[in-house]
Amino acid sequence: MRPRLLFASAAAVVAALTAATAPSATGAPRAAAAAWDSDLAAAALSANPAAATASGSQSPELGPGAAFDGNGATRWSSNAADNAWLRVDLGETLRIDRVTLDWEAAYGKKYVLEVSGDGTNWRPFYTEDAGTGGTVTAHTYPQEVRGRYVRLRGIERGTPYGYSLFSFKIYGGTPAPASTTRANLALHHP
Repeated sequence: MRPRLLFASAAAVVAALTAATAPSATGAPRAAAAAWDSDLAAAALSANPAAATASGSQSPELGPGAAFDGNGATRWSSNAADNAWLRVDLGETLRIDRVTLDWEAAYGKKYVLEVSGDGTNWRPFYTEDAGTGGTVTAHTYPQEVRGRYVRLRGIERGTPYGYSLFSFKIYGGTPAPASTTRANLALHHP
């Protein structure tokens, strides 16, 4: 008899994914894998309000968490200095696919987006030398950008005011585990 190649059904894949997010045997919820179309920074801030930090803020209500809270009406505003920075701790090392910045009228003319595994050693993955504000999406492809911390480091402001962001969104997630690739879902049956 010839071997048959069977593929997992869509229902089996959904059931496996549902089981991965169900409570464990101890009753504690399992961590769900990050979705590539969800804002990793907002999720990190929701899980840990201390995840957002900055070199400084214009006032307490314009603090660093306001850029990551998912509310387009709130914003972070730095002190009026060129070298200000804003960062978020994603809580684990993830692959960064893209970053979207939604600038207020006080924008960055020159700035760098950086990633770090430890919050100390930074590697740039996007540099802007002639920013004009508005909404900017920085894609990482074809780079392989991974890190736990993501930072916007200002170099030169576009106005006399500080840097000001309505939102700083980060998208990406964990790479698909090998067991979910099509070839590995195949079952050989005699």
